[in-house]
Amino acid sequence: MNWQSTKGNTSTDATLTTHPAIAPVPVDTTLGVMRAVTFRALVISAILTPLNSLWIVYTEIVRYAGHPTTTSLYFNVIFTITCLLAVNELIKRIRASWALTQGELLVIYTLLSLTSSMVGHDMYQVLIACIVHPFWFASPANGWESLFFDYLPRWMMVDSKDILRGYMLGGDTFYKMEYMRAWLPIVMLWTGFFMILLIAMMCINVILRKRWTEQERLTYPITYVPVEITRPGLSIFTNRLYWIGFGASAFIDVFNNLAENFPSVPRINIRTIFLNQYITGRPWNAIGWTPLAFFPFIIGITYFLPLDLSFSCVFFYWFWKIQRVLTTYFG
Repeated sequence: MNWQSTKGNTSTDATLTTHPAIAPVPVDTTLGVMRAVTFRALVISAILTPLNSLWIVYTEIVRYAGHPTTTSLYFNVIFTITCLLAVNELIKRIRASWALTQGELLVIYTLLSLTSSMVGHDMYQVLIACIVHPFWFASPANGWESLFFDYLPRWMMVDSKDILRGYMLGGDTFYKMEYMRAWLPIVMLWTGFFMILLIAMMCINVILRKRWTEQERLTYPITYVPVEITRPGLSIFTNRLYWIGFGASAFIDVFNNLAENFPSVPRINIRTIFLNQYITGRPWNAIGWTPLAFFPFIIGITYFLPLDLSFSCVFFYWFWKIQRVLTTYFG
């Protein structure tokens, strides 16, 4: 990006010129906001939200695998939108006017991404543990009650071990009057807090939007995928390159899942290999912890990054490693 003066060297006014290669992703703005935020888009989002949340809880907490909310581009939401696109294609063949527009699909994507963030790592999953953990695990041995209980906001926490017993040990149901009386006020308080938090974050986005989008012309790489796959006139289901990329990554995942369940099946090793365990002699062992891995989803996300940013990430990582080796070599 290049700042150029519009009134000579003495002027403080400036305009921003942007290289075409990093122009923001074009969106079908002719739909208008009201055409995107429709009643059916909100209803579909409301129906999918509990299913999406259940998916995240089951994979991240019960199975502790996949962890869709640990990356900015949530694969659970992309998968859901892809399924909606498939259904949408069938609807178009029956009656085109019934099909969801790009704006509606993007609204659904946005709402599902937002709810995924709330249900995912470091949000509700951590919150629930925080509001019950101290009171359940407090004991005379650790002295927590005298150590910090006076500083805890009990009015925002569940502090009764009798109420927590069913939650912590299982074999019980939430739908008992004594449990609901204890939990619902706490749930409502935290729901209100997070609603205010989200509104505040939206307000910050409104403040920064003009600067980031219209002046600095940031590209928002992770928005490329939902915008492109929902673009009118572009069907990913007939795109050969899409199926090649999808097929390659799906083959690796399916094959490794078979190897996980059937030890006789060989594994395609794309997991982390620690290079430092093979380099033990000085000064090369100074590179320290150096993991190498091949993750198709990371490669896919990197494809959308500006070239200079991708190059900088790789170059300066290895430059730092070389510095460590040279420092050790020269003492």
